[in-house]
Amino acid sequence: LNEGRTSREQVYSTPMRRSYAGTVINDLVPHPARLNTQHILRYSSNVGMTRLVESVPPDLLYSYFRAYGLGESLPLELPNVDGVLPEPRNWSALRQATMSFGQGLSLSALQLAAAFNVLANDGEFVSPSILSGTVAARRQVLRPETAREMQDILSEVVDEGIPTQAEVPGYHAAGKTGTAQVAVGGRYSSSVFTSTFAGFFPAASPQYTVVVMVYGAQTNFQGSQLAAPIFREIKAAIASMRALSPEQGKKTDLHGWHARMDSASVQ
Repeated sequence: LNEGRTSREQVYSTPMRRSYAGTVINDLVPHPARLNTQHILRYSSNVGMTRLVESVPPDLLYSYFRAYGLGESLPLELPNVDGVLPEPRNWSALRQATMSFGQGLSLSALQLAAAFNVLANDGEFVSPSILSGTVAARRQVLRPETAREMQDILSEVVDEGIPTQAEVPGYHAAGKTGTAQVAVGGRYSSSVFTSTFAGFFPAASPQYTVVVMVYGAQTNFQGSQLAAPIFREIKAAIASMRALSPEQGKKTDLHGWHARMDSASVQ
């Protein structure tokens, strides 16, 4: 989007299975055979992501990964990991395709939060800190208008895909689920997963970015099933602790909402 190589409404062929560079790439969530860019995110289409990334040269994709803070430790006051981000000279066509949906690279939850915050922060990367008053390093990764378009897209992704799992009445979020196979013994497991939800709220004027990453899930492992409801609870707690006003024209009862959720959990 930022480079003008696709648009929100650009439509791609997205079968549930795609043969690519000697392997088969699969989608999990049933979806139409043709999806636009927004709906590729809505349906978490791996096949769709491989279509999108075909228009991006490896060096350009790598430069964006690095601009988002991947492949290096963050300038934090505590030790943190670099993650794994191979250089483009080591990419095969298949590696670039799978990196588009998260296989072939690794990052911590903190790195993901800092990267996702670029979208919430009108395209600017801000290095995270745990100390009040720290002067953060900043760099512009996306044009502000691109980031705002992504805010709108991710808001609709939540609206259309997981409104009950991620939402608290009066506090709308924008975000994206993630479901990743865990590498076990050098191969991706078909039974152990990492469940993720990354989001920010309020969607119309972001103040908080939250990432939930649950490692080792074996049942109910999809991001929408496991991580998104945890995000919802964190969002409700922040809204309550910070006394955030609900969206204009919306009514909410955080105490009553917590009581209903507690009752549902007990049942």
